[in-house]
Amino acid sequence: MHTRLQSSLRSKITLRNARRLRGYTLKEVAKEARVSVGALSRYERNPGETPLHIAVRLSKLYNIPVSSVDFKKLS
Repeated sequence: MHTRLQSSLRSKITLRNARRLRGYTLKEVAKEARVSVGALSRYERNPGETPLHIAVRLSKLYNIPVSSVDFKKLS
């Protein structure tokens, strides 16, 4: 597993940081997760709005447990 990602997983990681650490673009992830780029961007800005089935898809894509993702509202 990527070293920076490992250290990030010791605490919660945001969806945006997980995507960036994996080197994916919004467009790439949106296609793989079967959501629009706008929806993915909205979930990254407002993670508490992410539907569970999308959270599971994203965590599988990023190869991280859902429990490691911070779904709190960003300030």
